[in-house]
Amino acid sequence: MKLALAASALSFSPCAFGFTPSTSIMPPSLLSTVAGRTLLDQAHQHSPSSSLQMSFLSDLFSDRSDEEEEKKSLWKRLTKPLIGDIVIEEQTAEEEKKQEYANKSESNFDYLPTKEMTGVETHITRLCATVSEQVYNVRDGKKDAFMLNTDAHKTEVLLLDQQVGFESTSPTFGVVVSDDTMIIGWRGTSPSTVLDILNDGACSPTSSLLWRKHKHTVKVQGAMASLVNNDLAKHEDMIIAECKKRGIKEIVTTGHSLGGGMGQIAHTTLRAQIQEETSPWSKLIDVNVRSVVFSAPMTTVLINNASDETDTFVDELNDNSCNLIFSNDPVPRCYGYLSFIQDYVENATAEIADTKHIPSAMKFAFQLKRKLETGVDTVANSSIAQEIVTTLSKYVHPGNIVYYEDKDSKPVVLKDVGAYYKNTKGRTDTFRTVPYKPVKKPIGDFMTWHSEIRHGLRYDDSLLH
Repeated sequence: MKLALAASALSFSPCAFGFTPSTSIMPPSLLSTVAGRTLLDQAHQHSPSSSLQMSFLSDLFSDRSDEEEEKKSLWKRLTKPLIGDIVIEEQTAEEEKKQEYANKSESNFDYLPTKEMTGVETHITRLCATVSEQVYNVRDGKKDAFMLNTDAHKTEVLLLDQQVGFESTSPTFGVVVSDDTMIIGWRGTSPSTVLDILNDGACSPTSSLLWRKHKHTVKVQGAMASLVNNDLAKHEDMIIAECKKRGIKEIVTTGHSLGGGMGQIAHTTLRAQIQEETSPWSKLIDVNVRSVVFSAPMTTVLINNASDETDTFVDELNDNSCNLIFSNDPVPRCYGYLSFIQDYVENATAEIADTKHIPSAMKFAFQLKRKLETGVDTVANSSIAQEIVTTLSKYVHPGNIVYYEDKDSKPVVLKDVGAYYKNTKGRTDTFRTVPYKPVKKPIGDFMTWHSEIRHGLRYDDSLLH
């Protein structure tokens, strides 16, 4: 399908907004060991959160810069055209798969994440990556489509729901068990499923009756929340029964890209439901819930009005969430880190004129960027577009962000303290102090950045049976 759009629209996602203050930035590659302790460790020890024992919400809403001035600067940059109109074709599903696998590394990353980084044993992280990888390729809906057993660990597939009758609107959903851990996962965006792209882009922050105690403070991405609620409602009896029957101690939600965003929202939903005395999920009160997701966009908006109970709930989400990301991948910078996306746009400008086929996940970026540029034509449209930017900049990642600069580097743990963070303490462990790094072929490299994290952490096929 052809899109006659402004080429300057290449900002990847309709929700890819955020801001990085001008600070002294230390690249992750410089976070090397110093006197037996990394600079990253030192940053954690002296961060406002650790030194003042702040909650996640307190940390998120402290040390803010002048938002209005920053928004004006950001808006001016966003609406500045780069080059003229061109016609661009999306990649077909077959082309996109070929590109993704052509760029795939031939082996796992040199350094696998530790339990201190993710909250789970390395085996569970790798199993989550393997589930997130294989769920893309399910075609027949049979549980044996998964190959997850290794010599050291047996994994049983309890459910593989390919959403028969709703394949074009709902991602495949699966449930597996390894020892006393249940993993619940979703497929990510498929280029052959148009509404996956719509779900990625429908980013209205939404509260839910499923966490009514926290509804005034906690909001999530609306389209993904509806998909999650559908699957959990559909299969809750089976999941609850299997958890009780098998003595499950922990539920880990997972997925890649769109599936990763759904995994994070599922974590929020299940944690709230287990704590709700009238919910059937309360039978699992002794079961911990956490998320280990890959290349997930920001799905959470938090309002600075929390009760003590909600403050505790948000801290629990933060303590049990992990998103693993790779290099310059724009997706985890959606929706709140706009300056990173704009850096990518500007880097890609020279390549745009020679590129006719782009990954389908970029489609809505073109549409949104065009609207932002043309929105300045009238006061009304400009005001609405600026409100969209303001809303999207409120999205954050809870929990640890495990960042790989490249496949040979040791991962580092970063924290998202939101847009407009002033950073008067000079922290080097914040997500939005990792800048975009210009490359020669940013469009060509996109699928590598986005998919390499699950390729590099999964179990090799040779180890599975």
